[in-house]
Amino acid sequence: MNPAELEALLAGLLRLWQVEAELAVSRNGEALTARIESEAAAVTVEHSVQPFGTVWHVQEDSRRRLAHPSAIGMIRHLRQALAPERGAARVVFAKGASE
Repeated sequence: MNPAELEALLAGLLRLWQVEAELAVSRNGEALTARIESEAAAVTVEHSVQPFGTVWHVQEDSRRRLAHPSAIGMIRHLRQALAPERGAARVVFAKGASE
C-alpha cells in the first residue's frame, strides 16, 4: 500500500459515513501513518507490514493504541470513533423460504 492508496481508502470511508474531517497521510519509515481530525474525534491510523503479516494500529487521542490484523477491524474501529451513530451493518446469507 502506498500513501495515495491509504488516503483514498480513508477519504472514501469518511465520505461514506458523511464525516467532515481533516486527513493527512505520511510515511514513517516502512509504515504509513494517517491523522484524521473531526469534531467527533482525532484518530491516528498506522499501516505496516510485519514478518507475520499486515498490521493496522488505531489510536484515538487519550486512548490506548489498538492493533488490528485486518482492514475490517481497522474500519470498524474508525467507524465507532468517527461515526458511532452510523451503527454496524452485517450481511446474512440464508436459504430462502420460497424454495
